[in-house]
Amino acid sequence: MGSLEAETAASQWIRAAPTNDWNLLDEYTVSDVMTREVKSQPSRATVQQAPRYMLDSGIHRVLVMDERELRGIVTTTDIVRAIADGSVQT
Repeated sequence: MGSLEAETAASQWIRAAPTNDWNLLDEYTVSDVMTREVKSQPSRATVQQAPRYMLDSGIHRVLVMDERELRGIVTTTDIVRAIADGSVQT
């Protein structure tokens, strides 16, 4: 299941969840479901390298880090948007 399909399925499940005082999702924290292996690229990585890294790693977003400092996050949507609006040329 792709990221968009998973987000859509999760959104539908949340909307269909019981509205009483007990909700199954309240039983868990984000640390229960988070990805534990940190995937990152340096800010000097090219716009060509980032999607290849994401594809090879099976992820849709990657932390942008220089040494141990978080600079931002780049997503597949960021890259598609940059191509679509002409910010980068293919």
